[in-house]
Amino acid sequence: MSKSWTWITPYICGILAMLLAGPLLSNLAVTQSISIPYVPLNGPHAIRLIASLLALAILWTLAFAASQEVSDNGRGASFFRSLVLPLTTLVVMLFAHKVFTTVGLPLIEQLGPTRFAMGYAISLVGTGLWVTAAWILNQYSLREAVASSTQALADDDDAGQGEAADPSEPITTMATSVITSYTPSMLGRYKVLKELGRGAMGLVYLGKDPTIQRFVAIKTMRLDHIDQDDKLQEIKARFFREAEST
Repeated sequence: MSKSWTWITPYICGILAMLLAGPLLSNLAVTQSISIPYVPLNGPHAIRLIASLLALAILWTLAFAASQEVSDNGRGASFFRSLVLPLTTLVVMLFAHKVFTTVGLPLIEQLGPTRFAMGYAISLVGTGLWVTAAWILNQYSLREAVASSTQALADDDDAGQGEAADPSEPITTMATSVITSYTPSMLGRYKVLKELGRGAMGLVYLGKDPTIQRFVAIKTMRLDHIDQDDKLQEIKARFFREAEST
C-alpha cells in the first residue's frame, strides 16, 4: 500500500462537495424555474438527484482506486483489496435506490415501477453473488491475517509477562545438566523465553511452564568438556547443591 493516504483526500472532498452542493443549489431561487426536457422532475429535485448520484459515483471510484492502491500481500491487505469494490458496489446500489425513491419517484413512474423493481432485484442478486464469491475465494488471506495477528499478540504477551514479572512472586528454579552450545526453544516441558545470563560453568534461561503458566529460572551446565568421571560427579553434586540453596 502507498505509504501516504493523501490520495484519498480528493475523493473525500468530492463526496462532501456533492452532498453539500445538492441542498444548497436546490434552495436557490433560480433553480425553481429550471426544467429539464424529457425528464419529469422539477429543478430542485433534479439537482438533488444529480448531486447524490455524483457523490455515489465518486464513492465507487474511490473503492476502485483503493483496490488498485492496496498491495497484494497474501494476507489482510489482499482480502481488503478483493472485497472493497464489490462491497462498495452493494452500498452504492442501496443508497441509489433510496435516492430514487426519495427525489426520483417521477422517473420511476416513467420507467415503470415493476421494471424498476425487477432491475433493482437483479442488480442486488448479482452484487450479492459477487461479494460472496470474492469472500470465498479470498478467505485464505483472511485466515492468514488472523493467524499472524494472533501469533504476534501471543508472542508479545509471553515476552511482556517474562519482563514484567513481579519480583515479589516466587519464581521456581529448575536445575538441569545439559550439553548445549545454543539457545534451545524447549527444555523438558518448559518453554525457553530468553537467556538471563551466563557464567564459567553454564547458562541461565528464563522459562515458562505452559501447564500452570509459571515462570522459572532454568540453570544449565556444559558437561561435554569434562572427561574424568569423578570430577564429573563432583561438579554435578555442587551444581545441584547450588540449585537447591537458590
